[in-house]
Amino acid sequence: MTIDNLLDIFTDETRASIQVLNTVLLELEKFPRDVDALNEVFRNVHTIKSMAETVGLKEISSLANNMENLLEYLRCHKKTVSKDDLDLLFSCSDKLGELVDKIVKTGSDQGCEGVNDLIKNIQNINLDISNPNSINPIGASGASGKIIRVNENEIDKLINLIGELVIAKTKVSQLSRQVNNDELSTVTASLENITQELQAIVMKMKLIPVEQVFKRFPRLVRDFSTELGKEIKLSFEGEEVEIDRAMVEEISESLVHIIKNSADHGVEAPLERIQAGKSPRASIKLVALNDCSNLLIKVIDDGRGIDTGKVAQKALEKGLVTKEKLDALSKPEILEFIFSPGFSLAEKITGHSGRGVGMDAVKAKINSLNGTISIHSEKGAGTAVTIVLPADTVIIHSLIVKCANEVYAIPYNYVEDVIYIPAKDLQFRQNKQVIRAKGQTIPVKRLEELLNLPYDRDSRNDNINLILIKNKMIGISVSEIIGQQEIGIKNVNKSLYFNENYIAGATTLGDNQSATILNINALIK
Repeated sequence: MTIDNLLDIFTDETRASIQVLNTVLLELEKFPRDVDALNEVFRNVHTIKSMAETVGLKEISSLANNMENLLEYLRCHKKTVSKDDLDLLFSCSDKLGELVDKIVKTGSDQGCEGVNDLIKNIQNINLDISNPNSINPIGASGASGKIIRVNENEIDKLINLIGELVIAKTKVSQLSRQVNNDELSTVTASLENITQELQAIVMKMKLIPVEQVFKRFPRLVRDFSTELGKEIKLSFEGEEVEIDRAMVEEISESLVHIIKNSADHGVEAPLERIQAGKSPRASIKLVALNDCSNLLIKVIDDGRGIDTGKVAQKALEKGLVTKEKLDALSKPEILEFIFSPGFSLAEKITGHSGRGVGMDAVKAKINSLNGTISIHSEKGAGTAVTIVLPADTVIIHSLIVKCANEVYAIPYNYVEDVIYIPAKDLQFRQNKQVIRAKGQTIPVKRLEELLNLPYDRDSRNDNINLILIKNKMIGISVSEIIGQQEIGIKNVNKSLYFNENYIAGATTLGDNQSATILNINALIK
């Protein structure tokens, strides 16, 4: 095994240890005399030190060794952990994270500022670790199952092959229906069952509990609470729900921004909350749940909420909408302005966040994952930001349609309904086509128009195939609805497409036709 392989293993395992370290330190902050928690901190630091020594990382090894000395002193002599002790340990944990990041970038842990200062701060405590109590520092807290380390690239290859297998299965199924042979039908049914089971097993390899994402945030909220002079309780719901590994880093960045907004500008300071008849301790809740083929993540706070009137006024001031159009918008549509670049309601912009500042980047990130984001808020009661992501990023259930003699796939998690309407039912409002459906007026766009493709504006059909898009209040008309199908997503060179921003990928259908997978978020933003 090469040194690069060893460093990869070290950085992965050390990041996991640092996350556990932060979690246990937070527990120790609540219960400063918890001996079990203190021992757990010691075990994690000892593990980091031992692994660092194994691969010759002297800075990490030295810092962890000094942390061990402090922890040994606390365990054997002081018995109670003070706020100053915890602040120092949190700072050391942060520095360990910086050192790991440096290793990833440079292959070395040398030259990182602040390490020596932390070591001096520990040594200045004048630790006496003689005659320590006989506490087992290394013993594991529980048994673990066998883990086999597999290169992530190999898993990606396997997942892509599963995508190809799904495409091949679809072709066989279609041929079987055409031939109408009983024996072939039996074999095809067996192939479909095996493929589905194999697909489920391989997809499981990609998934981790969303708890591993959520665990990153208690430390963030703790530091923010202290800095802002607020009391904030962070709670979780649905930690067992699983998320695609490929999404973890992408979604974490967005959640950090949303949580910072909530802590900084969403929830009130204790005195303001008491005056409003609320508990002085604010609440931020992270919720994960499965909804059909989607993963939902919500960030809910019980803060002051968003003043829709202020959002509308700011949108007018920034020229994002006219007064006439604004008067016709619903509350959810007004809140959409928060995702506009540079939009902020904060009277005082802090160094961390402003309600809406950077939310355009959050939305762009979620859109790039073929997801959606929305805001629901009640003034004085709080705000909920909901992120909806596809549960599977490789094999998706899609609606296959035809437009301008080309075949397209629309991920079905975007589809609210498919309706067929007489052309005479189309109406015109302010030179735009609309239809009355499901008790509301819905704007209608031709797919050719959205894709900037040439089409005959004078052509008329007796009936219109209309796809209603979830949460978007829009209908897309297409030439033909071909049907629904499981498809495997293939990456493509989007620069080869005239309308590359609207392309999410490509696939091959059962009849060997190629289909372009549409990015609905970009198409109707």
